[in-house]
Amino acid sequence: MFLASVSVRGDGECECGLVVQEGNRAHQLYILSNTLTLDTCRSYIPCHRFCAQQFLDKTNGGQLLQKFEDMETSLGDFLCGQLATRGLPHFPPSQVYVYMSMCHQDWEWVEERTREPLCCFHAHYASCRQLGAINTKIISTPDLRTSRDPPVHHEQRVISIQPVTPSPPQSQPPSVANI
Repeated sequence: MFLASVSVRGDGECECGLVVQEGNRAHQLYILSNTLTLDTCRSYIPCHRFCAQQFLDKTNGGQLLQKFEDMETSLGDFLCGQLATRGLPHFPPSQVYVYMSMCHQDWEWVEERTREPLCCFHAHYASCRQLGAINTKIISTPDLRTSRDPPVHHEQRVISIQPVTPSPPQSQPPSVANI
């Protein structure tokens, strides 16, 4: 699960996070740093709106290719890099969801997510539609010789990329009550 932290000073504390699900596992990472002051730990609506707006503003509406002002990389590359540090340099198509937590309580989905699933290949973001599966096959190619010589065939390895259709996004995000 990837979490974007938004620290809040005052009576209440609101944290906003991005969650990536892999099967029944969730991975977390803190990436947002803006602050918001809540009057109480019951300020659900202001925290919910704040997290949704922070996500939409920082990602240009949920785009994984969006570069941040304070980052050299895109959100997708940043998230893939964080997964790689956890031993997951290749990550299957996974939806990225936005969550919030008030006063260090359970995490709740704020009904926002990225436009496309996250796919990681060698610790870098790749569009799931373009990445595809890498297959190899052996083909024969004739050696260039004179026309009188019989052709000599050499084996050559060819890598082909075949498109993969990502799974449709889940209608409900992963349950992450205790991150």
